[in-house]
Amino acid sequence: MQHSLAVSVWSLQRLTLTLGTPLNDLMGIIAGMGVDQIEINEDYLRLAPYDTPHGHRLLRKAAAENGVKIASLWFYTDLIGASVLTSVDAVADQLKDYLAIAALVGSPRITIPIGEGPSDLSFERGYGILTDVFAKTLPVADDYGVDIGLEVGRMIGRYQTPEGALKLIADLCSTRLKVVPDFEAWRHETPDLPLTHVESMSLPTEPASIDLFRRCLPHASLIHAKLLRLDETGSEPHFPLDELMRAVRESEKDHILDIEFEGWIPDIDPDRDCIVETRRCVALLKAHLSVGTKPSH
Repeated sequence: MQHSLAVSVWSLQRLTLTLGTPLNDLMGIIAGMGVDQIEINEDYLRLAPYDTPHGHRLLRKAAAENGVKIASLWFYTDLIGASVLTSVDAVADQLKDYLAIAALVGSPRITIPIGEGPSDLSFERGYGILTDVFAKTLPVADDYGVDIGLEVGRMIGRYQTPEGALKLIADLCSTRLKVVPDFEAWRHETPDLPLTHVESMSLPTEPASIDLFRRCLPHASLIHAKLLRLDETGSEPHFPLDELMRAVRESEKDHILDIEFEGWIPDIDPDRDCIVETRRCVALLKAHLSVGTKPSH
């Protein structure tokens, strides 16, 4: 199969936060790594000159000028929580706007977390909200020709897990609804990096199984290849990378491996050069895709 690589601009966002590096420059840096696809998170869609409908068209042009294609736009969402606070119609309208932005910039998909909503909400009510939201938005996704990818990572919660996304996809029967498995769901605990996370102090009981990752692959076109801390040999010891990448290579579907280097955040390695480390991540996954082994150094 023709698996390919993308780099999320999140991998280099430290440069924007600390130096003010604009998105246009980040696209050029990523292209220089030998990667021709990127994922853009919504932070950059809020910044000039790309924060208007005309700006969205400028972004499409800027990506082409930098020699990259926009593989995905990532938006942070909690569909259930937002629907409880506002309404299903309001949330559906927001998703329709995200789909329109994707169409304007030339992205074939948006990627969103499902969210969990209030803890005291019954599963049946929360799941009903989700199906109502997608019933209103999937026809629009089909009209635009843009997929909705459900990002699922850590194995906690009732909805935002690989199994939760697969259930939605099975029940809604839409080819526009995809799962975006995040390597985070398969991360194992190591002495140097605990499983606690700033977004949730709850701990997953154990990593998801490789069998569950394989079950996701027929319903996934984009995979969030999160990587945190490469060792001196260029390996990533915090994930079962050999097994994950073997499953990708054996898949009968094409996949985009979207690298999310997250090692620059304050609770990991903020002093490391995110450009150097992202380039190492690219080399690592290219080696896995080409020969199925980790690079030697």
